[in-house]
Amino acid sequence: MWTTDPTLLAAARTWLLTLVSLSEPFGASSDSLDPELVPMEYDDAAIIEYLRESGQAPYEDEDE
Repeated sequence: MWTTDPTLLAAARTWLLTLVSLSEPFGASSDSLDPELVPMEYDDAAIIEYLRESGQAPYEDEDE
């Protein structure tokens, strides 16, 4: 949207600055694009059991 309405521009600027101030602390800087994720461990046996019980298992083990 392109506008020269000073009232609308002031309101948009206020809204944008408020949004940015709520999203990150002032002065926070991150030069890395990689988020710091918490390591995750999956319970593979429980997932497979659930998929089998719900009929969603993509395949059955040939050994069983």
